[in-house]
Amino acid sequence: MKVLLLEHIPSLGKKGDVVDVSDGYAKNALFPKKKARIATPDIVAAAHQRQEREVHIKQERSNAIHTVISPLRDHIFIFSLKAGDDGSLFTSLHQEVIVQSVVAFLKGVNPIFEEQDVHMDVKPIKELGVKNIVMRLGRGMDVREVGITIEIKKDR
Repeated sequence: MKVLLLEHIPSLGKKGDVVDVSDGYAKNALFPKKKARIATPDIVAAAHQRQEREVHIKQERSNAIHTVISPLRDHIFIFSLKAGDDGSLFTSLHQEVIVQSVVAFLKGVNPIFEEQDVHMDVKPIKELGVKNIVMRLGRGMDVREVGITIEIKKDR
């Protein structure tokens, strides 16, 4: 029996997949728990279109990542924060603020980018100056490491 999975089931597939299962498994395990429903020809066609659309979006995102790497490396992200005379910041610059700035830059280049595309592991920065940060751009199997430059200036 062909069924459409309504949620991810590790032994069968991910949400939205159309899979073949035995009638008993479908009727006794999947249908009562609302984990699947019968795959009619319309549902199979819609699932196929959705999968094609997802492949197209992944390819578009991959192309966008490759085109944005060079501008991202060349760009300097500037943050103005209040600091003391000795150069220590009154507040730390946190990873979330850097990610928001990077996402805003990426969306300016290509609106396909989202916050889930930017991954970095940065401890809060507590001093003025120029820092180089390595971030990961992309999702799933298409992730690229990119070095970015941030500059923290004293707010006047």
